[in-house]
Amino acid sequence: MTAPRCLLVRLALHATAEPCALVEQLTRHGIGLHCVGRGSNLDEVVREQGADAVLIASFDASEAMLRLCQSLHEHGQVAILALTPAGDDTMRILALETGADDCVEETADARELAARIRAAIRRMPSTSPPPKPEFRLGHWAFDIPRQRLHTPGEAPVALTRAECRLLQALLSQPGRLLSREDLTAALPLRKRATNSRSVDLLVSRLRQKLHAHEPHPLLIQTVRGKGYRLDLSAFDTQAT
Repeated sequence: MTAPRCLLVRLALHATAEPCALVEQLTRHGIGLHCVGRGSNLDEVVREQGADAVLIASFDASEAMLRLCQSLHEHGQVAILALTPAGDDTMRILALETGADDCVEETADARELAARIRAAIRRMPSTSPPPKPEFRLGHWAFDIPRQRLHTPGEAPVALTRAECRLLQALLSQPGRLLSREDLTAALPLRKRATNSRSVDLLVSRLRQKLHAHEPHPLLIQTVRGKGYRLDLSAFDTQAT
């Protein structure tokens, strides 16, 4: 059985000795460890190393830590664990709220940390096939990599990242009612932290863009008090 690959990230300039002593023992318990320092391009390292998990040493609630967790969530299939000071419930809660999948105290036993890393990896959703690069919506073509809509004879219509994620979520389950909570979970991390009406605003903007050039049937339907569904029954819709 291949050992899980874990990246150790140290953002703090003066990390305490406890996490260093703890993580040095991980390899004895079946965890493949690669250390990453300040200033590293973490996205690139994750891709190159094929990491299963990222362990953040000396977690704090700084803006840099928020950006790190956001970047890791954007990347996708990697479990995030935070090492927090012993007995510091506030920092543990902040780590979980910021995006960590699990927290471990710096004074924990190395065997527990190794077991938690493996458990966090097991909880990650299985890797799904890569998404289709383009979907047809009637006369529209939805270009996912470029985040835009285009139709013959018209200039492309740019989508924001959040609008693109929302449309992808709706297209993944056409005809099915998706709650605001379902759609919020599909948004980038920073957008998830905004108020509960952000999905309504995104739907409104998407509708304006989808219906800007010609009167399509209402693609995104509102189910009052419950959520939204994508109705493609009027089109021969397919991925290309």
